[in-house]
Amino acid sequence: MKTRVIESNITPAEKRDLLHRLGQSVKEARENKGLTQLSLSLETGLSKAFLSDLECGRRNPSFETLCRLAKALQIELGKLLDFPTDENQSK
Repeated sequence: MKTRVIESNITPAEKRDLLHRLGQSVKEARENKGLTQLSLSLETGLSKAFLSDLECGRRNPSFETLCRLAKALQIELGKLLDFPTDENQSK
């Protein structure tokens, strides 16, 4: 079985922008549920500092972390990732 290597054509600036948008999506979902970072931290087992960094776009969360957040926020995982990008804003 061959291992496929997936190359990313994303620039560092694009990555920063996407992480910022993801962070804003998490923050919006948290606030819509009336949760503080501390309460979400206790629910997910993630540190408050990590959540703060995530919401500011300074963290690149793992798939497992995104699943934990979605479960705690009682939303589908796809909802966290459903944020506008430059590409789909121009369509």
